[in-house]
Amino acid sequence: MLARIVLALAVLAVIPARADAHVSCNAGKTLFREGKTRVFQSRDRTSWYVCSAWLRRPRLFAEGNDGSLDATYSFRRTGRRVAFVWSWVGGDDLGWGASWVDVSTGRSKYVEINPKDDVPYGDGESVVAGADGSIAFVETVENGGGRVIIGYAPFAAGRFGPPRVVVDNADVVPASLTLNATTIGWRTTGGESRSVPIG
Repeated sequence: MLARIVLALAVLAVIPARADAHVSCNAGKTLFREGKTRVFQSRDRTSWYVCSAWLRRPRLFAEGNDGSLDATYSFRRTGRRVAFVWSWVGGDDLGWGASWVDVSTGRSKYVEINPKDDVPYGDGESVVAGADGSIAFVETVENGGGRVIIGYAPFAAGRFGPPRVVVDNADVVPASLTLNATTIGWRTTGGESRSVPIG
């Protein structure tokens, strides 16, 4: 099941996003809205679309799989990308990944975070995309007694590199996560600003 989900997302990442003549920009369930940008899900929860100032007709950018329960949440826009957490449950498989959609083209990319050898198993809390398409993320480790990690997945030449842990046992407000070309930043629960180079 996991392989089918990853394959479906990978195929959607390399083919051009298409407009659907039967769907309007006012259809479905709104997942994210900012100005003229709207990310939404079909009513049957199997297809994800984006509309924006550039995309006046809905662009299909992702589809779910039969037999799996997919959820998308924690949408964050930086520049022309809207990043979000994609989690799934299907049969005996479950996990999560980080994704973004480019609101100017409808192009989307996905990187599997869990299960991975270099990142402990857990739940995605927040993701943010950098200007180059790389992603920083916050994860709560399962059965970790409240352990939270901050991670990073680089993006270059049209694809993601392996995700890795950058800060373990982090004190972080997930929604405060930021990413630029050299640094991941965040705010602690006590309101202090912190950062770490991604080098």
